[in-house]
Amino acid sequence: MISAHNHITFLPEGEKAFQAILDLIQNARHCVYIATFILGKDETGTAMVRALAKKASQGLKICLLLDALGSVRISKKFLLPVIESGGRVAFFMPMIHWPFRGRANLRNHRKMIICDNQRAIIGGMNLASEYMGLQASMKRWQDLSLLVQGPVVEHLIDIFRLDWEFATKATLNYNSTTSQVLRPDSSGVTQLVANGPDVRNDSLRNAILTAIFRAKQRIWVVTPYFVPDELMSEALCIAVCRNVEVSIIILQKSNHRLADLVREGYLARVQEAGAGILLYEPRMLHAKAILVDDTLAIVGSANMDMRSLLLNYEIALCIYDSDAIRQLETWMLQLKEDCLARKLQPKSSFGLIEGMGRLFAPLL
Repeated sequence: MISAHNHITFLPEGEKAFQAILDLIQNARHCVYIATFILGKDETGTAMVRALAKKASQGLKICLLLDALGSVRISKKFLLPVIESGGRVAFFMPMIHWPFRGRANLRNHRKMIICDNQRAIIGGMNLASEYMGLQASMKRWQDLSLLVQGPVVEHLIDIFRLDWEFATKATLNYNSTTSQVLRPDSSGVTQLVANGPDVRNDSLRNAILTAIFRAKQRIWVVTPYFVPDELMSEALCIAVCRNVEVSIIILQKSNHRLADLVREGYLARVQEAGAGILLYEPRMLHAKAILVDDTLAIVGSANMDMRSLLLNYEIALCIYDSDAIRQLETWMLQLKEDCLARKLQPKSSFGLIEGMGRLFAPLL
């Protein structure tokens, strides 16, 4: 659903995102809803638990939803301060369940922090020290989240509510805010797009494909992993043939060796078509963003791979606001300054790798 009059603040640094989340929690007056793939058993995760426990003890409605695989190291003991203070905690898709109930391969990769039904943070950052923390660190991963305010937050609540009710089998009641009518000259226009087994027609994947086919000048992609399906890969190649500038900013070496091996065939294909492949060097790159012409930016939790776009529960914000689009462009240009152009490898060298990659790609 499209909404206007939304305000977007980019949070590309982990320390700023960390402080923004703590500020949201500490200033909350009614409720805090959080969904995350990973809650770290570290300083960052501990700080979040303490902040949530304090607000729960003040009588606020606290709901913390963790993915059972991503937060597999988190025990009930670690979460006890929240629970004993009156907060509610749930795990999405437990790894141990009755036979034929649930799907262990389907993970909730969404990241949402929603406070008082008015402000929210979404994007790629998990609540762990690799992604965010009190102090700046060059060891911390390069990532991107968004602080959003406006009608789009109500759409986020709807998605969180469905995830929470699926995981807990309990109804989540909340007070709806007043929606604003979209006007042609409205600023802050955004569209929240969810993806996953609970959404028909692979909405996020289709939105990305539509944007690629409609692009006229450029398509810039930032992703830590690049394992697209056949149609996505072909769409990028066709865009190059239409004289659209296609640039893919990806890690020189990621934290998953198998993903790095598998991506080689896919990168080679789009590079041979004429796309630019830029390898980010300084540190781990975990951000997920797409810029199309000067008219659309997409930022969210989904990687440019089959798992994110065909299996996982994901969420992204399509942004049509010109100021926000320029901010994302500036951020991407800064990333490009720390990249090396990937050298085009002989096609013959990818035969075995590409064959194995196609075998394992859907599992990554």
